[in-house]
Amino acid sequence: MSSIQCINAAKTFNATLRIVLDMFEKKAKQEVDIANIDRLKKRIALVKSQYSEAILCDLALEVFIIYKDHILVKNEDFFLKLDIKAECARRGLETSSEIFPLIEFMKAFYCTAKPMEKELMWEKTKQLYESSLEYRIGKQLV
Repeated sequence: MSSIQCINAAKTFNATLRIVLDMFEKKAKQEVDIANIDRLKKRIALVKSQYSEAILCDLALEVFIIYKDHILVKNEDFFLKLDIKAECARRGLETSSEIFPLIEFMKAFYCTAKPMEKELMWEKTKQLYESSLEYRIGKQLV
């Protein structure tokens, strides 16, 4: 049961991540942004193919655990000021470098988003957190 839980959680995480990236891609207006999103998608696919489908889910959890309170209350000010790369380095967290540009895209998107888009982004961020947590719980039961 727990290995199925891990597989399903990783699938949910990856599906949610695709939705987020597609959302950014649809909103992107400049060629450089579209190219950067495409490059990020390819890098994510490469990392998953080299390690596992669950690698980003597993690595992202450490970041989500630390900042879950800010995510759950939708702390906009904290999110916009967060330097995730510096925070991970400061805390000695092992995480995927793919997370850094993703968060920067999220910040840029958020700054120009309409209220409904912002709410959707918080919802998807919460889903990413929940699926990575579900993955970790399943992993501990294996």
